[in-house]
Amino acid sequence: MAEIERLAQEVVDRWENGDLAEAVRALSQHLESLKTDRLAYRHHITAAEQLHCDDDVQIDDDATVSPTDDGCWVSAWLMVRDEDAQEPEHG
Repeated sequence: MAEIERLAQEVVDRWENGDLAEAVRALSQHLESLKTDRLAYRHHITAAEQLHCDDDVQIDDDATVSPTDDGCWVSAWLMVRDEDAQEPEHG
């Protein structure tokens, strides 16, 4: 997701400078790549939902995927409850 944030920030920065076209093209290419990968690996997303979803793991239908040589990584939401995220006390 960091790449899409970087590209979006580039659009915002160039908007302010009046030089927008190149940044919009780069963002558009990245979005198209994400869509292409998601469609190509839609069965992997479905498998991830069936194998890993429960009360603590959720996978969006339009999850981001990262292809590898033998499958792909599928983005997921992991539940972290407040009581598990307490800052340690300093002694």
